[in-house]
Amino acid sequence: MSTKNCVISAVGKNSLHKMWTEGNGDFDLHLIAYDDSLEQFRGDADFACHIKGYKLKVIYKYLEANPQFKDMYDYFFFPDDDIQMDAATINALFEAMCHYGLKIAQPALRMSYYTWPHTLYNRYSKLRYTNFVEMMAPCFSREALQ
Repeated sequence: MSTKNCVISAVGKNSLHKMWTEGNGDFDLHLIAYDDSLEQFRGDADFACHIKGYKLKVIYKYLEANPQFKDMYDYFFFPDDDIQMDAATINALFEAMCHYGLKIAQPALRMSYYTWPHTLYNRYSKLRYTNFVEMMAPCFSREALQ
């Protein structure tokens, strides 16, 4: 492992994950193909496998099958595969987690479908504390994940 940060995403044939590595990412990327697209993505990430199912269930199965990852990383980001972002955006999330000592967080959403207004970007805020994160893009510290 070259980093203390981990991105794990359940991906399908229309995944946008290739955008996430545009730039210099300070994270390892793990892809879990939930459909028949594994061969299409095998060279896109540090780790890739196939597990059928839904996002959180396949991530859970992946981490249970690979418990060493839970000890190797300080932070875990689980974005949906349709989230548009680049490596700098992901790096900024991990930097904020570390700098502010956050246990659970999510990046603010821009030009995105949303259910909860407090998850949207606010140009007057750098950080907002809440008791809720949207599961489309949660980030956990190792302690919170355990």
